[in-house]
Amino acid sequence: MFCLISGSFLQFYGCGINNRRFPDMTGALLSCKFTLYITDSDMFDICLIQPPIEDFYRTAIRNIPLGLLSLGASLKDAHNVRLLDLRRGESRRMEIPEDLRDVKKYYRSEDASPFALYKHFSRFGLRSEDIAAAIPAHCDIFLISALFSTYIYEALEIVEIVRHKNSKAIIIAGGSGAMFHAELFFLAGCNFVIRGEGEAACKRL
Repeated sequence: MFCLISGSFLQFYGCGINNRRFPDMTGALLSCKFTLYITDSDMFDICLIQPPIEDFYRTAIRNIPLGLLSLGASLKDAHNVRLLDLRRGESRRMEIPEDLRDVKKYYRSEDASPFALYKHFSRFGLRSEDIAAAIPAHCDIFLISALFSTYIYEALEIVEIVRHKNSKAIIIAGGSGAMFHAELFFLAGCNFVIRGEGEAACKRL
């Protein structure tokens, strides 16, 4: 048995941010279309993805994907679930993005205080060129964490890579970053953006 469900909906006006990746989308009204494939099996292969982050610093608590762990625990009894933490691994220095360069004057190289860890801008986690190889192609559903607006660009990068690698997969983004910038996630290839607690919403989807 095979069932095809399709539809379309309108998303709200844009996020009002200085958008690095989709400059034409700021303040735009976006019509989103989705196609959802459902088989007669109730069990899905689900991949939970924690994107890398790009920032001046990181903290130990932010290295623990607590939201995804909770979500995975709520799904694992009914589905095949795996967690892919792309934030782990080496950090690599990179150029400060143009929209953040004004803050550079506040971080002094001679500063020996705890704020000295703000000296450089880095990418924490897997490089872009290695992410595609790490993402499993066979999964039916991908759940991508976008907890903060600060890190939506890394999450959007993951959405694009997943969509390119698996055109039929269902891609779901959650977290306040995805909720407040939903139109960017739909443009990148998301099928759904969750508002609120993912544990309840994912089961309903």
